[in-house]
Parts: sequence; C-alpha cells; structure tokens
Amino acid sequence: MFDLNDLYLFATVVEHKGYAGAARALRISKSKLSRRIGALQAQLGVPLLQLSTRHFSLTQSGAEFYLHAKAVVIEAEAAQESIEMLRSEPQGTIRLVSPIVLAHAYLTDLLPEFLRTYPKVRVVLEVTTRVVDLSEERFDVAFRVTPEIRDESDMMVRILARGRTLLVASPDYLNSHLRPIHPRQLERMDILGSVQEEGEEGLQWTLKGPDGQVESIRIAPRLLCRDVPVAMAAALSGIGIAQIPEPLCASQISNGQLEHILPDWGFPEGIVHLVYPARRSQLPSVRAFLDFMTKRVQTRATP
Repeated sequence: MFDLNDLYLFATVVEHKGYAGAARALRISKSKLSRRIGALQAQLGVPLLQLSTRHFSLTQSGAEFYLHAKAVVIEAEAAQESIEMLRSEPQGTIRLVSPIVLAHAYLTDLLPEFLRTYPKVRVVLEVTTRVVDLSEERFDVAFRVTPEIRDESDMMVRILARGRTLLVASPDYLNSHLRPIHPRQLERMDILGSVQEEGEEGLQWTLKGPDGQVESIRIAPRLLCRDVPVAMAAALSGIGIAQIPEPLCASQISNGQLEHILPDWGFPEGIVHLVYPARRSQLPSVRAFLDFMTKRVQTRATP
C-alpha cells in the first residue's frame, strides 16, 4: 500500500493547479514534491497529471484518483478535529430544554454545580410544557420523562433514571382526616393536582397494587396547577394529598414533614432521559454536560 501522505500531497497539487503553488502551501521544495508525485504515479502504474509550462490538467485516472484522495484527506482532518475537540476545555453555550417537573427535580441543584465545575460554559435553559423539536429550534439537549423512549431519527438518548411519583400528605392532615389504605378512599379526600389536562373537569389516576391489581379513580382536585413545588407547599401546609416526584419529596419524607401514603400502590414509572442530536455530542461542552448529568443523576438514584 502506498504512503497515505502522498494522497494529501497529490490533492494539494490538484487544488493549487501545479507544483509551485502546492510547494509554497506545503512549505516543501518543488523538486521534493515532484519526486513524491512521480513515485506515486509509478507505483500506481498510470499517469495522474498532464503538465506543461502553461497548462495543468488531470488525466481521466487522475480525476478519479483525486476524488478518493480528497475523501481520505477530509476524513483524516475530521478525525483530527474530533480528537482536538474532545481534548479541549469545555466552553461556549449549551441550549437546554426541560419540562417543569424535571427542572425542579434535577436542574435546580445540579445546574449550578455544573456551572461551577465548568466556568467557561454558558447555559441557556428553557423550561416549558410544550413538545420541542430539537433540530428545528436548535437545542443541544432536552430532558424528558416518558413511559417509553421514542425513536427519533438523528437523535441519541441517555437514560438517567426511572422516575417514581409518590402520594404524600402532612401528618397533620392525615391525623385530622384518615390514612387511606386503598386508592378508592382518595375519591373522598382533598387532592392537590400538579398536572393539568386541558378540557377535563377532573383527573383520572391509575395505580397498580402489590399483587398486580389496577385501580383507576376519578378525582376533582381542590388545587390544580402546573407547578409541582406549589402543590408540595400546599401538602406541607396540611391542605391535602399531592402526587410528587420522589426526588422532590424524599427529604421531606425522611424528616417527617410528609408521609408517603399507599406505599404498596404506585403510578406507572417514567423513564428520565436526555435526548440530543448526534452531531452535537462531540462538542466538549455538550459532552461534559451529558457526562456530568448522567453521573450525578445515576448516583443519586442508587440506593
């Protein structure tokens, strides 16, 4: 096999339409460059160039060979750039999008830590309830929680955790009302809803029991809002029972401010994951963010 460096030399000669311009660009002597190209033609057994004092052109074989040589050069440059990008210090802007519940559950404490760790990175975060097209709106990373991972072309996924939501209430509320032992009892209690479904006067909760039984109940919340911390604040104040993501209420359960009710019954789990365009994942800032969030969230989720 011939020296791959000769492909680079040959492509440079073609692009500069002769030895003189190519030699200046490559900073080597014209005679040395001519010898290398001559040796390459001899090894291939066909002429590649047609040269005269006033004319430069490629033979048919030379034109075909140039296309392949240029492709090799482009791939080699891309490989070098990718390594340089991975080695460089993360910097620049990352555009993130997240639903409200995940922003509260993970980003309120992890995002400041990430920014302290990488002082040259700037983050633009959009917190929204709408579905975002990452390619169309030029976001680098999206936080999502869904029952299943959607297959999206040109997108990559990192799974962070399995997300549970718990039913919680303050001890004061439960002491003055009752501690439910079955989901049906919730229909007669004060419910604090943190997710609103447009066009519905009430909500339906579906819970799965310890033996696989499923109960679907209709509830008419006293409080219905899109912001989970508001619902949790109401639960802490003794207003009623709230459905709260576990990362947001774990410490309040641990210190006794809230009680986890119906622990043998659970809502369907969501898969907390990151979605990002494959081409953006090579940027040092984006890769650093993906690695940071993966490590921190998975560590937090480990018992």
